[in-house]
Amino acid sequence: MADSDDEKMVPEKDLLALKRGLNKQIEELTTQLSAAKAETDTKHQELLRVTASKQDVESKLAIAQGLTTEVDSLKTQLTEATTSRDGAQSALTGLRRMAAATTLGVEAKTLEGKTDDQLDSMLEGAKLVGTGTGGDGHVSSRQVAGGGTGGKTFSDLTPREKIKAGLEIAQQSQQK
Repeated sequence: MADSDDEKMVPEKDLLALKRGLNKQIEELTTQLSAAKAETDTKHQELLRVTASKQDVESKLAIAQGLTTEVDSLKTQLTEATTSRDGAQSALTGLRRMAAATTLGVEAKTLEGKTDDQLDSMLEGAKLVGTGTGGDGHVSSRQVAGGGTGGKTFSDLTPREKIKAGLEIAQQSQQK
């Protein structure tokens, strides 16, 4: 073979050394590529977990917003029911005062401000005083603290005396 000036021959051992060097670089680059792939896969898995968590949180948030609306509705209903109950209780207490005033023979104004428990005590006392100890309508000195009524029947007592007698009897019955 004739050597031409444009062609140069490289010894085979140099080519083999170059090939080994290139193979080593390929091996290093392949290792780096595998490490980068593993890191990318790890980061991709983390991204998938974060995305799933975000979707779960968004789903729970939507449910919570629905529950918040329902709670607000229930609060409104509770407020309305409480207002209605308070009005009904007030009306019932007013009717009980009127009934107690009629039963006791007093003006309704004298019973204003009395609670249901106080009205109950008065009415219970009036029942006891009205029947007397012997069923004859007379109030005994044992029933009315501080002495008798002088033989008066319950209907002969003044409204104030009736209330006083009723309260005293109620207090005596609560102490037993």
